[in-house]
Amino acid sequence: MADGGVGTWAAPSNERLDAQLTGFIHANRMKSFALAELNPSLPWLSNQMPVIVNEGGDCNAYSDGDAIHFLLAGGGCANTGRLTDVIYHEFGHSLHDNSVIPGAGNFDSAMSEGIADYLAATTTDDPGMGRGFFVGTDTALRDIDPNGGEYYWPTHISSDPHVTGLIIAGALWDVRKAMIAQYGVGEGKRRGDDLFYATLQRADDIPTTYPEVLAADDDDGNLANGTPNRCLIDAAFGPHGLVDIFHQRLLSLMHMGITALDYPRSFRE
Repeated sequence: MADGGVGTWAAPSNERLDAQLTGFIHANRMKSFALAELNPSLPWLSNQMPVIVNEGGDCNAYSDGDAIHFLLAGGGCANTGRLTDVIYHEFGHSLHDNSVIPGAGNFDSAMSEGIADYLAATTTDDPGMGRGFFVGTDTALRDIDPNGGEYYWPTHISSDPHVTGLIIAGALWDVRKAMIAQYGVGEGKRRGDDLFYATLQRADDIPTTYPEVLAADDDDGNLANGTPNRCLIDAAFGPHGLVDIFHQRLLSLMHMGITALDYPRSFRE
């Protein structure tokens, strides 16, 4: 292809080659997005990130904290390196692991599953994560915005962190929807994604995402007088049980002599 020309990379009939192309293109898409929109000063984003595709086994993909790994087709499952939102999801785990601010946040597996699902959903504008995971169907592997109900803390805590993670994924998606309704598509997405990234940096676990979102929304350094979008955030997080659990913890700590003005940091100690 001539310099400055336009070409198409595609190998739809070749599983292994298509996984290589898809993994390369979409992992780089996520790096570019994170550098431009989330944290341009994060050193990890400027490093080479291994993307390993066509690994042995089936029906899985994973992050080791840096590299992201995708398995061959088999067992009724597609090659996960060919599924763009699965690539976004695994990138989300590595982004989380490298974004935690030491002494402020922590890597919690259930929380990470949820925020990785959110990252995939906000990138594709589709709350159904993992469409095409099972061969022959476009049904989502997980839906972070299900009809007829919400995933709720603590009712839906599960031994499977992917299920527990749907609590925070749903809350963040509901914030994003509300931000779009309030500010329009472009600005609403940006605000929602900014609040999402604050949870990666500073939250310890799913219950501590709520105060961190409030802190990120604050505009004057004083949470006691509210934040610009407090009502919107409460309306999104409340149906997931995360406003109630925060206030329960806060009241418990206040009985120990810690005041409301100390949150969101002190209530986690």
